[in-house]
Amino acid sequence: QQSPWWDDEVEKAWIDKRCAVRRWQTARKNGTTHPADILQLKQEMNNKTGCFKALARTVKSEKWAEFCQRVGNNKSLNLFWRLHRSMNGTVKNRCVIDFQSLDLTWQRTDENKGRALFAHYLEQSDQKDIVGRNTARQSIAAKCKNQELDVDDLVTVEEIKDAVRRAKNSAPGPDGIRYGDIGGLSDGEWEELAGIYNKSITTAIINEEWLHWYLCRSLAKTTQKFRAIG
Repeated sequence: QQSPWWDDEVEKAWIDKRCAVRRWQTARKNGTTHPADILQLKQEMNNKTGCFKALARTVKSEKWAEFCQRVGNNKSLNLFWRLHRSMNGTVKNRCVIDFQSLDLTWQRTDENKGRALFAHYLEQSDQKDIVGRNTARQSIAAKCKNQELDVDDLVTVEEIKDAVRRAKNSAPGPDGIRYGDIGGLSDGEWEELAGIYNKSITTAIINEEWLHWYLCRSLAKTTQKFRAIG
C-alpha cells in the first residue's frame, strides 16, 4: 500500500532519480566512459536526488498539515481510526470491539476508545524526564557542533549494512519499508544513506521528520484486549 502523500508527481521524480543513479553507476563501472562524462552524470544524479527529496518533503508537509487541521476539527476522532485503518489495510467498516480500560470502565464509543487508548499509551511511555532529555540533547548537540571530527567518527556504508543485517525484519511503519527492503539498495543509494547520517553527525542536527512517531492499536491474542503501541 502506497503512502498517502505519494502522488504521480512524486512517482515521476522518484523514477527520474533512479534512472539517473543507474546511468551514473553504469558509466562508472563500464570502464569506457570518459571521466568528464561520469562527473556530469554524477551531477545529474545529485540534481535529480535533490529534486525528489525537496518535492517529497513539500508534499509530506502539506499532507500532514492538512490531516492535522482535519483531525483538530473532528471531536469524535473518526479520522484517527480512519487513518489507522488505511495504514494497516484493514476493512473499511471494521470497528474496534468494546473493552475495559485500566479503571475497569467500559469503552463503547469510538471517541472514548480512542481517548482511553491514547491515555494508556501516554501513561506507558511517559518517563517524566522530558526536561532532562531536552537538556542532554542540547548539551550533546553543543559539544558536537564545536568538536572537530575525524574520519573515524563518521559512519561507513559497511557499518550501516552490518546494522541492517543484524536488525530483525519487524513489521514496517506507515511507509511499508522493512529492513529487508533496505538491504536491496544500490551502491549509490547506500552512499547517499551514509551521507545523510554523516551530515547529521557533522552538523549536530537531527532531521525533524526522524522524530515523528505513529500510534497504533494492537490486539493481544491471549486476553482479547487492546494495547497501544507507537
